[in-house]
Amino acid sequence: MIHQKQNIYYIAEVKEMKTSLEEKKEKDPDIDSKDMKWINISEVDQFFKFDTTKQVLKEVTEYLNKFPMITEYHGLSGEDYHFEYYESDSIEHLPKEGLAQVSITAFHNDKLLMVNNTTKPGTYGLISGSIEKGETPEECLPRELQEESNMRIIDEPLLIGYQKCKNLSRPEKPDEYQIRYFARVEPIGPFTPECDPDGDVTELLKIDPADYKKYFDWKATGDAIMERAFRFYKICQKNIITQPNI
Repeated sequence: MIHQKQNIYYIAEVKEMKTSLEEKKEKDPDIDSKDMKWINISEVDQFFKFDTTKQVLKEVTEYLNKFPMITEYHGLSGEDYHFEYYESDSIEHLPKEGLAQVSITAFHNDKLLMVNNTTKPGTYGLISGSIEKGETPEECLPRELQEESNMRIIDEPLLIGYQKCKNLSRPEKPDEYQIRYFARVEPIGPFTPECDPDGDVTELLKIDPADYKKYFDWKATGDAIMERAFRFYKICQKNIITQPNI
């Protein structure tokens, strides 16, 4: 039997460590690096000879040029906001005290869940809600999902990204972070307006995901969120086909 090796590439924001490479090698003799240097990503052709590595770094460049996605927003309260959206596989680097909201791109079978908002009559959006004091995003996610749809998560939710929110009208206010997730869901029971204790959601829709812009349009940021959600959905569907017990 031939075992194939697979290389996995990561992108990460890093900072220089106080410990030099030589000092680290003294503590860990398994480190085989001889030298380390910072280079401009546009100079990759001068340092790498493998096409695979060059392609990976090309995709990294595209990512760095794409994010953050910047949006200026004038709220209903009259305050102005500056939003920065990032795709991410982790929120560990974000300040926990700044985690303010979760939003769920929830799929029931092949339909996308959409809810109304009684505080903004005539508008629809993804299931979302504020993270309560002492609550983690992972705890907030199933609670908001049940309150606004009476559904529960299947498998593990997947992180799509996060949005950094700066209040320009109140610059003294700390930045807040809105966390975006993907999840496959299933009903606990029928949804009624009484399910939501805040009374914000009175209507639950199951729509064709391709029609999401008929209900909300967050421009390029919304497109990036939905593009990644569709990618996660296709991966989940593939896993269901190949592993019937999922």
